[in-house]
Amino acid sequence: MTQLSMFTPFRFFLPLALLLGGLLVFITPPFQSPDEYNHFFRAFQVSEGHFSPETWNNNRLGGHLPYSLDSFKTTFLPLKGNYTAKTSPQEVLDVLSLRLNAGDARFLDFPNTAIYAPTGYIPQAIGIALARNFTDRCLVLFYVARLFNLLFWTALVWAALQRMPFQRQTMAFLALLPASLAVASSCNADVLTNGLAFYAVAVFCGLVHRVTQTQQVTLSRPLNNPREGVAIGVVALIALNKLVFAPMALLAGLAELDRGTSWKTALRRSFGPLILAFTLAIWWGIKAQNWFIPYDRYDPVVRDMQTLNPGVDPPAQTRFILEHPVVFVETVAVSFARAMPSTAAHFVGKFGWEKNYLPGWMILLLWLGLFALVFTEKNQLSRAQRFCTGGIVLVCVWLWAATMYALWCPVGARELDNWQGRYFVPVAPLVALAVGVGWGQRWEKWVLPATFFVLVAGNFMLLVAVLQRYY
Repeated sequence: MTQLSMFTPFRFFLPLALLLGGLLVFITPPFQSPDEYNHFFRAFQVSEGHFSPETWNNNRLGGHLPYSLDSFKTTFLPLKGNYTAKTSPQEVLDVLSLRLNAGDARFLDFPNTAIYAPTGYIPQAIGIALARNFTDRCLVLFYVARLFNLLFWTALVWAALQRMPFQRQTMAFLALLPASLAVASSCNADVLTNGLAFYAVAVFCGLVHRVTQTQQVTLSRPLNNPREGVAIGVVALIALNKLVFAPMALLAGLAELDRGTSWKTALRRSFGPLILAFTLAIWWGIKAQNWFIPYDRYDPVVRDMQTLNPGVDPPAQTRFILEHPVVFVETVAVSFARAMPSTAAHFVGKFGWEKNYLPGWMILLLWLGLFALVFTEKNQLSRAQRFCTGGIVLVCVWLWAATMYALWCPVGARELDNWQGRYFVPVAPLVALAVGVGWGQRWEKWVLPATFFVLVAGNFMLLVAVLQRYY
């Protein structure tokens, strides 16, 4: 058992993330992650120094990019939504002949990602800008964008794990879940946000540990530790990327709660970071709202090819929520209950655009492994801190629901049908902290190697599933 106990998610995070993630980068055909071609277009736009999107005739949103990128997208578009469509390694390699023609720039549509903050595309944009000094092949630029996203995410999560004083195994397991790794190996803008969220939580846990060990509380700072300043900056960047996670700024004041610091003082310490986070989030949200063009006002010639839904009107939907709060709460609650099985499966074992899931028994094993780790590892959070972290999760989920309801659902819709598990990765560590009480600590020497092997088996099954689906 001593030899087996060496095999843990934390110990092997770095090699697993780089090996399995690297394989996913290259074996998953281009644009087979949700909205990946639109994310790639937005990343390319940012790499050229254009941080704001462009409009065309006031009814199209995107930007002027080399038209060869659209040809690149079209090559792999038949795979989307067609379970019988396949490609081959040779067909993918044949695309190497497609070169970037920077002199032929045309307007390309990517309305759903054009409104994303450019900060979400820092890794991809850096990769593309660097690679363009050495190559003009579209396929190479795409793979470099994916790879830089994976490397930034891996570095952030690895740094977070080094700073975690407790629940390291759970955090590593969450990061390495097959669905999480599938997203981290794509061009998705959420990848950087996910990594930053893990890092922010790790800094918070480090502060909790420091206070618990020293039992010394300094009541006169707001920032007596450089790590707190880093955490505030990280959460502000998270909020800029995704407004719905701005409440994570409350973590700034919770480290000393119930250990010499009152609720009032904790909230006061959180006030500045919270204002900063929401100011950045609302600032970009207003800009995005001014750019957003709903389906009903989009160019009829191209709107059916965009990720837009008929009947969507964010200002009208916001008024509906304010005028009918009970209906909205009921809609969210009922929709969540209906979507819970698919959301749970999506969170641990889904890949690609469509309903591509790992086998049900593997999804169950992954969930059992996650529960086992959460209830085996103990953390040092007080009851008040657990209550607050759980509350932050609930507020983030409700903000997500309101945002998705406004941007995705027709006005007054009685169902919110876009509950995808990948959206909740940033707050998953907070859920683990809220319930990590260490009841099963006595079985740790069995749980750790067992969950490691489940995790490895799940990811290798993911690799096989990707190959079977696309080749």
